[in-house]
Amino acid sequence: MKTHITLPENARILVIKMAGIGDLLLATPTLRALRETYPHAQIDLLVTPASAGLLDGWEVINRVIVLDKYLFDYPQQLLTRP
Repeated sequence: MKTHITLPENARILVIKMAGIGDLLLATPTLRALRETYPHAQIDLLVTPASAGLLDGWEVINRVIVLDKYLFDYPQQLLTRP
């Protein structure tokens, strides 16, 4: 069953994919379908540094945002950094 949500013309969509490179590659058909369904939306992708270059420049995604999730996995590192 397909469900379409009506979005405004200037909609912004953030796809968060903090898993490994393989999981990101498996998500590419979904990202393409998202672009086809919402062609005017701003679609950004939040990924880890390891995956950052993989989809950078791909026409389906407007922007790749890199976040080092290690800092959230081990928050004590934030307290001990100089």
